[in-house]
Amino acid sequence: MRDVRLNIRGAFSDSKIFYGGGSYHAGRSGRAWAKRGQPRKRDRRRAASRAHVYAAVTPYGATPLYFATGTTGVKGPYSRPRRVTKARLQEACQQLDLDARGTHAELMARIAGLGEDSDAVVQALGARPRASGVGNEEYMDILTGTGRYAQSRGMLGAIAHLFAPSPHAGNWWFQQDGARAHTLNPKTAAGRRTEAAILKVAPKMVRDWPARSPDLSLIENAWARCEDYLWKHESWGDSAEFCAALERAWRASVTPEYCRNLFPVMGGAARRVCREWGWPCKGLIFRKSGLKWSKK
Repeated sequence: MRDVRLNIRGAFSDSKIFYGGGSYHAGRSGRAWAKRGQPRKRDRRRAASRAHVYAAVTPYGATPLYFATGTTGVKGPYSRPRRVTKARLQEACQQLDLDARGTHAELMARIAGLGEDSDAVVQALGARPRASGVGNEEYMDILTGTGRYAQSRGMLGAIAHLFAPSPHAGNWWFQQDGARAHTLNPKTAAGRRTEAAILKVAPKMVRDWPARSPDLSLIENAWARCEDYLWKHESWGDSAEFCAALERAWRASVTPEYCRNLFPVMGGAARRVCREWGWPCKGLIFRKSGLKWSKK
């Protein structure tokens, strides 16, 4: 971490789901109250508005928000196949007089050995393509500004624009977590495609980042600041107004000045995580100034 010096030339990217209304309130648990001695049950009232957004923060400012699949009212051409459960595969093998024993991969291989009939079997089992979160295809469009995001500058282009007037214009690092849609596996076509798209714009990139890393990913602090501003200073009615309010809150709260004050703490956070051997650092919290770490 000290070698790449992410605190002065890093771009941290991630996604977050914001909820507006329903049983959700900023800073409160999603579980309902229960009598003493009984477990608390999750409140099932769904939020009227929901926004799944991607963004990145740099020492020189933040990129715009990119509203992805999972946002209320956003429907796009993206889809990915539903995983067929092992129980359904076993039922299909019994119907086709095939051996129903073995692992999930072995059962899929037996059905695939049927040739063209296997496609009909898989669709009959409920494996039709469906939009379920962000897949690699949509993530690529977010990075490059193509497909549904062609009307806006891609995330990589927006990061390069922020670094352009700085002394690190040709020597900045792109960071992403290890989510499945962000794959960099060289053995898969999606991984090779993602790596090529990133290195086409970003001079360097950080590899092997864990999927969940709130203690090291500085954008988590930007998400929290934006959410706090959203609930204190904005109001909305329908989903469109909620998305517009979220964009205003992001621009007003995550300013270039805030980003400049945020990034110097990266070195201290990395050293603390190393001392904890990678375990969560529950004692690390930001002061209101956003400059120092304090211990509880």
